[in-house]
Amino acid sequence: MTVPRPLLAVLLAATACTSSRLTVSGEGRSPLPQAPHVVPAALPPEPPPPTDLAGVPVALLQGCDGGDAEACTEACRLYVNPSNRPGTSGLQRGTVDKGIGFCRKGCDAGAPAACGMLGFLHLYGLAVPQSSDKARSLLEDACGRGFLPACDNLGVLYMGDHGVPKDNKKAYDILSRACGKGDGHACANLASVVGEGWPGSPPDTPRSLQLSLTACEHDVALGCLNAASAYAAGTLAAARDVPGALTFYRRGCVLGNAKACLSLGTYYQQGIELGVDLERAAQLYAQSCDEGLLLGCYNLGTLLDPRAGRVLRTDQARAAELYAASCGAEVPQACANLGVLHENGLGVPLDLPRAVTLFAEACAGGNLIGCVNEGNMYVRGAGAARDYDRAEPLFRRACDGGEVNGCRNLARLDFSRAGGTPQDGAAALRAVETACAGGKAWSCYGAALTVEGGVGGVKVDRARALELYVKACKGVPRACPEATRLEKKIEKKKK
Repeated sequence: MTVPRPLLAVLLAATACTSSRLTVSGEGRSPLPQAPHVVPAALPPEPPPPTDLAGVPVALLQGCDGGDAEACTEACRLYVNPSNRPGTSGLQRGTVDKGIGFCRKGCDAGAPAACGMLGFLHLYGLAVPQSSDKARSLLEDACGRGFLPACDNLGVLYMGDHGVPKDNKKAYDILSRACGKGDGHACANLASVVGEGWPGSPPDTPRSLQLSLTACEHDVALGCLNAASAYAAGTLAAARDVPGALTFYRRGCVLGNAKACLSLGTYYQQGIELGVDLERAAQLYAQSCDEGLLLGCYNLGTLLDPRAGRVLRTDQARAAELYAASCGAEVPQACANLGVLHENGLGVPLDLPRAVTLFAEACAGGNLIGCVNEGNMYVRGAGAARDYDRAEPLFRRACDGGEVNGCRNLARLDFSRAGGTPQDGAAALRAVETACAGGKAWSCYGAALTVEGGVGGVKVDRARALELYVKACKGVPRACPEATRLEKKIEKKKK
């Protein structure tokens, strides 16, 4: 889209005039008198056209009331999408509700764009009841009359999640026509359909990427993001194309895609290709956080929390605010990190019951470290009554999900149940080894961890630990790599 350039004010500078001399008979020669240069006074700027409280020009409203379909359509657009109005950001209360009336008037007067915008509102249930049937009827009408954004939204309707049976073939037919006519958003959505395929048409990854690139060329941020993700994953090559990914993450971020900014931030944080730049990473995370991407808020928090890794600076109070803002089902790890801060009184008051609650929320959201931490609180009796039976399924869930600390803590439960502590573990170890001898593989694993680590004052015995790991391996797959690791460690020490 070409943005018209503002008119430039032209200043007329007075230029020096050279006068010829006039000779008058019988008199001396003298220059003609010069009229002084007069700089005209600047005209006062024209006052802006009157607007209503939402910033919509009154002339549009009056035109719409007079039956001007185009005025109704423009009023509809400005009310529904305040970002189109200079000096506004975000939806103002009541503006969308008011805009619906103008959308209806424009649509009733025969403006396809107004019908298309009204269909969009029904598609997503914005200020009107969500209705796939109404959305489909309005979008089909507007698309049929050449309003390409309506074709794009009609295609999206058939991509699923809108109360209409998913039909990628139908979506493809609609989106391909709109994309072919230059609608970049339709190209971006078409890329998703082509990449997924449908019965009789397998996924076409190369074409999907090409469509994403086309969308990006049309300044559609989603197209840039999808192209970047394809390059980052090495979708079309044996190796990842990091420079290619970075090019499109940057472009997507410039176009306002919060996920592109977030992804670009991770490259700066991890020093991939660009070198570590935590300041730049923080800026990008803050940008994505401001755009409402909760993972951006969380990542920004980790740059202020030394317990989370490398930091830009230490500010655990601010980190706690960011974790609290992002804690939930979408970013469960934020709940786990906030729980650690409350468990240790770092940047927030020491609050063990609150820590237990946060770990439980993280675990429920699928964060396995949250499960481990919640289980540990029950084992310790910290913030909740000591309860090994509640801890066990938490450790098992984490272990089954691949979290090694879940497996290790599960294996150590028998040791804890037998009364073993970090200070006194000999008697507990004997009980655990007895269970191991009786064929309980998890007890063998727990005994191996105890003997290898010298827990509870137990004498470290790596050879015995190796035997126990091997025995545990028959029933606890996690113990097998532990056995291999320890065996290599023993052999290395012999050399």
